[in-house]
Amino acid sequence: MQAGPICPRPPDGEPMKRHTPPRTQPRPAEDCRVLEALLRQNQILLELLGAMNGLTAALLARERRRE
Repeated sequence: MQAGPICPRPPDGEPMKRHTPPRTQPRPAEDCRVLEALLRQNQILLELLGAMNGLTAALLARERRRE
């Protein structure tokens, strides 16, 4: 006895019907708020990176003076 295919094919001439959920687009106001939040987050991260680089440079200079 042969087993049937795992995903049976529709009979010839009958297209397979698939459900695709509709894409919901965010409203322009929501887009602006998201972009502004991301911009603020980016700015904070850049400031934090600059502070970390400054601290690293200070620690390295201090270590060099000790030698």
